[in-house]
Amino acid sequence: MKSLLLCVGVFVVAATVTGFAGQFETAQTYVKMRDFDRAAETFVAFAEAEPEHEDAPLALYTAARIRALVQDDEEGGQTIFRQLIDGYPDSEWAFYGAMRLAEHSLEQGDSLQAVAHYERTVKIGEKIFPPVSDASEAQFTALQRCGEMYLSLRQYDKAEPCYSRLCDAGLTDRRAMPDVYYKLAACHEGKGNAAEAAELYLDLIRTYPTSREARGLCEAREKIDPYATFEWEPFEYFAEGYAVLRTWPSRAVEHMSNLEGKGASPELVRTGLTLLPWIHYYASDFEKALEAHANYLKRYPDDTSDPYVRYLPMYVDSYREEFEFREFLTSVSLLITEDDTTETWTPEKEYAAISQNKRWTIIDLTPHFGVYNQLLFVDRPLEPTDQAYIRAFAKSDSERTTHIEVDSDDPWVMWLNGAYEGEFTGSPGTARLDLVSGWNEVVIKLTQREGGMTATFRCVDEEKMAEKDLTFSAAKE
Repeated sequence: MKSLLLCVGVFVVAATVTGFAGQFETAQTYVKMRDFDRAAETFVAFAEAEPEHEDAPLALYTAARIRALVQDDEEGGQTIFRQLIDGYPDSEWAFYGAMRLAEHSLEQGDSLQAVAHYERTVKIGEKIFPPVSDASEAQFTALQRCGEMYLSLRQYDKAEPCYSRLCDAGLTDRRAMPDVYYKLAACHEGKGNAAEAAELYLDLIRTYPTSREARGLCEAREKIDPYATFEWEPFEYFAEGYAVLRTWPSRAVEHMSNLEGKGASPELVRTGLTLLPWIHYYASDFEKALEAHANYLKRYPDDTSDPYVRYLPMYVDSYREEFEFREFLTSVSLLITEDDTTETWTPEKEYAAISQNKRWTIIDLTPHFGVYNQLLFVDRPLEPTDQAYIRAFAKSDSERTTHIEVDSDDPWVMWLNGAYEGEFTGSPGTARLDLVSGWNEVVIKLTQREGGMTATFRCVDEEKMAEKDLTFSAAKE
């Protein structure tokens, strides 16, 4: 609720209040008083009394958001959104209103209605935003989602223009572009134009070689091979190195350094050399990272626009000192078990079960040292029923209170010396550790159920600074 109120507040403050400012300000006051019913009514009354006022579209938009998002009156909000779109079809607020109607239809599973709203959103955006080559994120999203809706309905002739406009606009730096290329190719496939689709897949590979979509095409070569010629070996060699960029730095360095000898294209060679300093950086070999960065600039002296190139020295300076604090973590134990859905587990029973399990594996963290120190220990994808636990022993010279900081995308559970401490979230999330003198057992359960298991952890003080005088290892040594 708080975030919704903040959103409403932003829209209200954005208004330039002239003329009938009193009525508009009254509506603002009702918002501050949390009298949302009268606030919405006053905003609508203001817009209807002064339809030519520059803030009339904003008033309707704000009223619609109050109804739909604050008061949970979706029908009332949609009515005002439609009033806004019909009355002010060239307004920026009409664009966002149409987007909201489209998203609601999508939430309700009404794809046909959603695509109609997205289509209207795109048309409004064409009037109010710059050309697509300078597209705002909002207009980009509208085109992308409109294409997705038509593609899901298998209306390839209508989906294709949405994706074509984005591909032709030269927006190569947008994160979503690999997906745009992929789905444009899917449109051609759906229309039976496999050769055109193959060329688009190749454009995707050449332009975005590090993308998930490009790497996936290595495993789906049948989409390309019958219709176009492509030297797969250099790209597969690059993809193999990229896949172990943080977990096996020496191998990644070998692959990125030898692309030219493997016959890779100049563009792919350049991509590999762009990544090379970062591989050394992830391995915390900062001198080699700076050396590789300098060598890259000697070969490509004009390339300072790429963020990967521009920001590396800054990142090296930032993490040199922090890396010294991470060396306390030398090894941990890992346990992967299958969730027993027939058992009703309490935290106490779960700890008893895992503490007696004989399949804990000690993992040497030395190869994983790096500024991110990611714990990538699973050599196969986790199954939905897998449970993953990390155990380490911390040695303290005295009783003390510190905090453990776990950086994971998913919630995590912790036990300290066998006592359940609760579930925590955050990236990173922090939990209090009341350590006893001597060895302390810390067990962390990761709740990520599929894909690779990743997590980092360290001890920090109340100022979030890394503790220097704690030792962690997989056993009491």
